[in-house]
Amino acid sequence: NIESELQRLVGRAATADDDLWAMFQGQINLKKTERQRLAGLVAETEARMATQDADAANLTALTEYCERVRGNLHNFGFDDKRLALKALNLRVIGNSNGYRLDVSFPVTPAAGYSPQSFS
Repeated sequence: NIESELQRLVGRAATADDDLWAMFQGQINLKKTERQRLAGLVAETEARMATQDADAANLTALTEYCERVRGNLHNFGFDDKRLALKALNLRVIGNSNGYRLDVSFPVTPAAGYSPQSFS
């Protein structure tokens, strides 16, 4: 544990002479730097977990939306179907050689993520 090692070094340094104090000061600084690095890793990990939680919630919302649309799709007219596909940012790109279907949906913008796209 970084904290207990730091406390142990400080306790031993308090009884040391000037030469030993300089050595202990270097060790203490290393432990402080390590503590800061670990705190940064914890913050980064927590931010990633929050982003994943938000992405999971968005995926759940998308799944629920798709289920609602699927249940009513047979009742949709052309404009309703077009609106449902527009909500998914659906694009059909084609030429005489074939076509490609692109779908993207927004996710909560966190940690630099942009909309998710699938082709």
